[in-house]
Amino acid sequence: MELKLDSIEKKVKAALDDLHKPSNHWSAPKLTRKVKEAVGSLGKDLAFTVYWTGHGGERIYDLCWREEGDDDLVLNTPLAMECELSPDYGAILQDFQKLLVSRAAHRILLIGDLVVTPKSEAAVFKAKVRQLRQFCATNGITITVERTKDSIDIYMDGVIYSEGFNKETFLQTLETLNECVEKAQELMG
Repeated sequence: MELKLDSIEKKVKAALDDLHKPSNHWSAPKLTRKVKEAVGSLGKDLAFTVYWTGHGGERIYDLCWREEGDDDLVLNTPLAMECELSPDYGAILQDFQKLLVSRAAHRILLIGDLVVTPKSEAAVFKAKVRQLRQFCATNGITITVERTKDSIDIYMDGVIYSEGFNKETFLQTLETLNECVEKAQELMG
């Protein structure tokens, strides 16, 4: 099913898609920072006040766009985003619930997991990575790869946009993410 994204969600999706090029090899903290920079920059371009950890401070959410009046009075929160790139189900559920009760017009949850492959398995990884990317992409999960000194780290993530903000979509995204992690572990042996 194709989501019906409005113009802002399309711009956010395009910014996130730009980060998931196969040539980008980022750790989860760096990817989180890049996501916040991309979505934050878009918010600034649209003339919103933008807050995130390390940039103006976190305001309830990992990142939010605000319209503010005199004395920084919050008039509106057009976008709220949570980013949890770890397999910690409790933290993911907490972020989902925080966004579920948000009154922001645009709510985005970015969730992810990590599969680590020893550097000694680089040949296996190279032979199977296209198959893994295809499997995950077909199921709405993107992957980013980081090569470290000792391993190849495969970060997998899924995004839930405003229209899909319900229990069913949340559970389906978690299930699909888990399927991709299992597929990666199966392929990488």
